[in-house]
Amino acid sequence: DNLIRQLENKQIVVYPTSNTRTKAPLEERLLVARSRFTKLYLAIQSSTGAHDCIRLYTPSREGRYSEMKKWEYSSSNDAEKSLVESIKKMELDQILTDSSRFADSLSAAIKESSSSLCTEKKTKRSYTLDNTDQPTILIDLVVSKKDKKSALLQNEEISNKLAAAISKSVDDYFTSSARPNND
Repeated sequence: DNLIRQLENKQIVVYPTSNTRTKAPLEERLLVARSRFTKLYLAIQSSTGAHDCIRLYTPSREGRYSEMKKWEYSSSNDAEKSLVESIKKMELDQILTDSSRFADSLSAAIKESSSSLCTEKKTKRSYTLDNTDQPTILIDLVVSKKDKKSALLQNEEISNKLAAAISKSVDDYFTSSARPNND
C-alpha cells in the first residue's frame, strides 16, 4: 500500500493485480496489464534463502524468443511473415533492454537507500517474465530461513526505504524514457 501511494503521488497510475488477501492467477494478472496498456510490469514476491536479500529478475532472451515462436501470423507471403517476425524480435529486444535498464536503476536505488540490503540482478525464465508485453521486473524479497522475523518484511523503516527506492526508480524510468502516458 505504501508503494502504491508513493507512485500515485508522482502521478503514476497503478493497477494492482494481487494483494495479501486475494491472488489472481498469473494469466489474469497479465491480461489486466495488457488490457490497460501498461508501460511497466512489476511483480513482487517473497521467498526464503540463506540471508535477507533482494533479487531482481529480468526476462531471459531464450524465454522471450521461445514464447514468440508460439505466436501465429497467417499469411501466404513469406516476405510479409519475415517482416512481422523481425518487428516482433525488435520489440522483444527493446523490452529486454528496458527491463535491464530499469533493474540497474532499481538496484542502485535500493543500495543507496539501505546499505544493509544486498541486491542481485539475474535473468530468469518464468511465466510472468516470458509473457508480458512490456518491460518487466520480478522483485524477490528473499528472507533468511533462520530469521522468522526478517527485517526485510517486518521493519517498517526498511519497508518504507524499499518502497521509496522502487517509487524513485519507476519515476526515473518514466522520466528518462520521456513517456507521455505514465501508467
